[in-house]
Amino acid sequence: MKHQLILFALLISTTTVYAQLDSRYHTFPELQETLFNLEQQYPYRIAVDSIGHSQQDSLPIYLVKISDEVQVDHDRPTVMFVTHIHGEEILGIEIGLDVINDLVTNERPQYRLARQQLEIYFIPTMNPEGLNVVHGIGDPEELILGADYSYRKNKRDNVGDGRFRYQISGDGGNDTSGVDLNRNFEPNWIQGDSLYTGRPHNEWLDYYKGHSPFSEAEVKAVVKAFKETQPLFGTTIHSSRQGQLSEWIYYPWDWGGDGDKVAPDQDILDDFATEFALKCDKQGGGHFTPGRSGGRNGKMHDWSYAWGGWITVETETSSIQPDSIGIEEIIVNTRDALYYCINRARNANDLQGNKGHIKVTVTDPEMNPLVAEVLFPERHNGYLLPRYSDATFGVHRRAFLQGAYDIVVRKFGYETYEA
Repeated sequence: MKHQLILFALLISTTTVYAQLDSRYHTFPELQETLFNLEQQYPYRIAVDSIGHSQQDSLPIYLVKISDEVQVDHDRPTVMFVTHIHGEEILGIEIGLDVINDLVTNERPQYRLARQQLEIYFIPTMNPEGLNVVHGIGDPEELILGADYSYRKNKRDNVGDGRFRYQISGDGGNDTSGVDLNRNFEPNWIQGDSLYTGRPHNEWLDYYKGHSPFSEAEVKAVVKAFKETQPLFGTTIHSSRQGQLSEWIYYPWDWGGDGDKVAPDQDILDDFATEFALKCDKQGGGHFTPGRSGGRNGKMHDWSYAWGGWITVETETSSIQPDSIGIEEIIVNTRDALYYCINRARNANDLQGNKGHIKVTVTDPEMNPLVAEVLFPERHNGYLLPRYSDATFGVHRRAFLQGAYDIVVRKFGYETYEA
């Protein structure tokens, strides 16, 4: 009996306890219903479309567009919010839905102007498979253990025998199925965790990067959405499992932490992330802390900047799965940061601090829009892919602080423009 008591004490000391999910959280079917009901009531303000499907179960991944004439593509600045990536981090969905509802239904000037001056995009969840596992939704013969509140990944069949392999545990578990979608991006995918190596303890499978960069259907859908919408600003929303990373805003980058490998646009990245963090209130008082990313392991916010110049910070909320009271408190504490993205993108008159961006329009002699490379030589290095004007309007937008910048616009068959 003595040995049994000691064993029990060891077990409870190494396990993170997850409470039963509050009914306030939206399941994937409830999320769909909420979005489609809004679209039915306000068809001129919100459009909900599938941009792809999940890797294993072919569940739809939705892109939500909000503007005053939502069926028309306007030459306007855009913002993008991805509110759910990791299965267990379900709080972001509730933050996103709160903002979506106000942007669509509220008639006050700040919301009306946002609809008139921007195109606003949300991906409420890029991981519907993980969301379903957390809520225990699916084939009972597949989810034989029921809901797994700590599940993180999608459901990719890594073994190849058609079985979904997951285990119930407090900190991720030895799940051999699934890929961590926030480790499946370039740059630096190669330095992420392989399937059977990596982190100690029993999280060693929970951060698996996938068999190649951009291998997952969910990631492909997000890449496509960003390329089509070209957002100036945005955020992804996470919740820290262990708590040590909570109430931080992470952004590109200081790889190595010594100031040697920083981003070419570090001044604008620092400025935006600092102001964004000030709009997020900690539960105990004060504001979130901004921090340059030091890890080089395929995270989405590094990719969005490196491949498109899209400034997307990572918001780590203050709790993993709070009850309904905690949900409402954290929504109030963080939603102003999303509105900060919106107000900065539209150059709101009452916005304090830096704002504004450069707009470059590229056309041929007949004034037809052209897709051309738009290069700011002092703001480029080998980590960054070329940035281009879009095919619809020939427009390229890029956030900068006030100053003078050299510019090169080039396209094969045309004379290069330099200024």
